[in-house]
Amino acid sequence: MIPDHCRFCKGNSAREKRNSYLVKGGKPMSAKTLYQVQQEGLDVLVEKLGPDDAIRFLQIYETGSGDWTKDRKKILEKDPDKIIKSIVEKRKKVPAP
Repeated sequence: MIPDHCRFCKGNSAREKRNSYLVKGGKPMSAKTLYQVQQEGLDVLVEKLGPDDAIRFLQIYETGSGDWTKDRKKILEKDPDKIIKSIVEKRKKVPAP
């Protein structure tokens, strides 16, 4: 039998197992939901920056659009030789400081 301190999760349901993991010392810890992380983050921003600056900070960021997972395959070069050749060519055009 596995001792209690070695178990991945003591919960019986699949949800409990999915939402917990081991931390240092082998104690199970529940994972926070994205909503909880978002709320804690906002609380810290307001606490540290104040309400006005927290809002200004949040306004800096935009959601954006598109699907980076698909777009990066089109944008980024996969062939390392082509990447190195491109870097070398750019370095030839711009002298080192």
